[in-house]
Amino acid sequence: MALLLLLSLLPPALPRPLPGPEPEPRRSSVLLDPASGQLQIVPRWDPAAVAWANLTDRIQDTG
Repeated sequence: MALLLLLSLLPPALPRPLPGPEPEPRRSSVLLDPASGQLQIVPRWDPAAVAWANLTDRIQDTG
């Protein structure tokens, strides 16, 4: 019982997100240079890419 009382006095581990609009996701593509074999990350969606990423800032929602 004392443990429950103590735990109820502690602040939550993660703060609640502030209300507001969701940030836009950042889209990136990884392009392969056929001449050099080097990879290049570009901040846009490119259909010729070897990999894509859709990055969002939802750490408060997903942990």
